[in-house]
Amino acid sequence: MFSVDDKGDLVLDKPECRRIRSFKALIARDKGGVVEGDSTGSKKYRAFAELLYIYLVYNPKSIFRALGEIERREKAKGFVGLPKEWKPDDKVKKAESTYIKGLELSATYKAYINAERSLYSIGEDIQLFNEQKLKIRNRLIAVMDAIAGCTDKEKLKELRESEEIYTRQMMEATLNIQKLTEGLTKNFNIVEDLKKRVAAEDGKNKEEIRGGGSLGNREE
Repeated sequence: MFSVDDKGDLVLDKPECRRIRSFKALIARDKGGVVEGDSTGSKKYRAFAELLYIYLVYNPKSIFRALGEIERREKAKGFVGLPKEWKPDDKVKKAESTYIKGLELSATYKAYINAERSLYSIGEDIQLFNEQKLKIRNRLIAVMDAIAGCTDKEKLKELRESEEIYTRQMMEATLNIQKLTEGLTKNFNIVEDLKKRVAAEDGKNKEEIRGGGSLGNREE
């Protein structure tokens, strides 16, 4: 039906898109004024943007595929140039449903998208633990500085206990980061291998017609 090529251009099977009612509805209702640069709808920028939005949200090869759905939708909307106030209406939702039904995901595709999301999640976890470790480190430094200038025995005892707690927390955070980092290389290699398999599968049975820069006003 439609996809995106290596250059990031929308690729359409025009006859197929115009035969499918929900896609045709997006093209027909585009009278301009929503996406900048197409005040009359003659260039069908809105239709292009909404179709590309659907691709970026649902296709396993989307550049935003590793993100959660909410963030993926926001990123896709900004990427295609739709206004901030734009939200998927009933026509877009129907087109989304049609597109999802048309996606025939092989076992390799499913494994690829899940592996990529797992890799993205590991990266987020490492960032979280690094931020946590930095906060603990700053607290530990502050306690150590306080110990150096403390003469009160009771206060010194409390500071020593805090030093022990923060030191233990630092070690735990470091171990968590190490464990996650060790798995990165393995997971990255898995993703790269699956990516090659997906590309090989994709090249076998793709026959798409490049859509160019506009759809035109013709609806038949």
